[in-house]
Amino acid sequence: MKNHKMIQYILAVLILLGMGYLAIFIKDHYFEKKPTSIENKQLWTCPMHPQIIQDKPGNCPICHMELVPVKEPIKQEDSQDHSTQHSIQIKIDPSMIQKIGIRTQTAEKKQVERSISVVGHIDYDEREIYIINSRINGWVEKLFAKYNGKYIKKGEALLAIYSPELYATQEEYLNLYKQYQISKKMGNSDIANELYKTLQSAKERLKLWNISENQIQQIENQQKAQKLLYLTSPYNGFIIEKFVFEGQEVKEGMDLFKIANISNVWIIAHIPEKDIPFVYLGQKAIVEISQIPNKTFNGKITYIYPYIEGTTRDLNVRIEIPNPAYEIKPGMYANIKIIYKVPKPILVVPYSSVIQTGSRNIAFVHKGNGIIEPRIVSIGMTDGENWTEIKEGIVENEEVVTSSQFLLDSETRIQEAIQKLQQNIPTHQH
Repeated sequence: MKNHKMIQYILAVLILLGMGYLAIFIKDHYFEKKPTSIENKQLWTCPMHPQIIQDKPGNCPICHMELVPVKEPIKQEDSQDHSTQHSIQIKIDPSMIQKIGIRTQTAEKKQVERSISVVGHIDYDEREIYIINSRINGWVEKLFAKYNGKYIKKGEALLAIYSPELYATQEEYLNLYKQYQISKKMGNSDIANELYKTLQSAKERLKLWNISENQIQQIENQQKAQKLLYLTSPYNGFIIEKFVFEGQEVKEGMDLFKIANISNVWIIAHIPEKDIPFVYLGQKAIVEISQIPNKTFNGKITYIYPYIEGTTRDLNVRIEIPNPAYEIKPGMYANIKIIYKVPKPILVVPYSSVIQTGSRNIAFVHKGNGIIEPRIVSIGMTDGENWTEIKEGIVENEEVVTSSQFLLDSETRIQEAIQKLQQNIPTHQH
């Protein structure tokens, strides 16, 4: 009886041991193990696609380049320096820094200028555009200003008009003038005074028809009405539009010529939206025109238009340029440089030292001994060529890298990928 119980006990122990072994076997072969650290394993990446990280050599699944071994990032110790925003530092052998062309420059506060380069077009000074029209009905007997572009001096004859109505008014004036002279000689002061008033009314009517005082005196001296009215220009300038031809009938109020004086011209400069805060009235501008090489013109902003162009989203500003030699022609295009002086010193770094990816701006700070630290920075204004304002991420007197940043950016992405792999990706065995 005792032997039978002993045998049952031994069988129960063997069954329990067998079940335990089976459980261990199933767990080892069919269930996931707990994640193990890969911090000490050699990792491999693609130089062209740093997001590809593998734990063994091979080829990149994107470009099929051979994977290369990567180094572990330098872990940053806790620090009170709040300008550091990255937990990654890149270690480069000091002897290699010069070989790969890494150069640095100190972040500093200084008063800088922003150069705004824009394009513009030359236009007429609208205050110097004139319309000459006909004040009488008649026919153009002679045309002296026969083509557009002709330069006209003040007082120069433009055309001669024959007008029956004007001729009759001259005859009337001449008869009144003769009667007035006779009354004065005969001493009839009352009649002479009345004739004088009527004569002045006729004279004013002639002046309204653009008859000058000299022409009226000529009628009085010659005692003869003028068949033709010679229309003269009251302005200096170029004919930019001609609306009349010789022999043409003209009506009262009809436009005959448009004349423009271009001794002073306007340049309409087109300011992009990003540069609008940096332009103001009286601001100096330097103008270059490709058709006039090796010469610059100085002007200033005299007017800022009160609206934005709907299609280009530009703001138009007006720059005035003296043009005494008439070498600047309306319709030309101009390259314009407008200088904005920053009112107080700001923290700046070289423009080339910041990588702008769209989603973030990155600069690299050289900490010394070959240690380079990437920083996410907040930038302000920039001239787009020489400097960029730093609002946050770098402090004064830190050394920023100004060349080979894209190599460093690629290395930074590799190190970020390694950290994410170490933190988030467990290993699996089946």
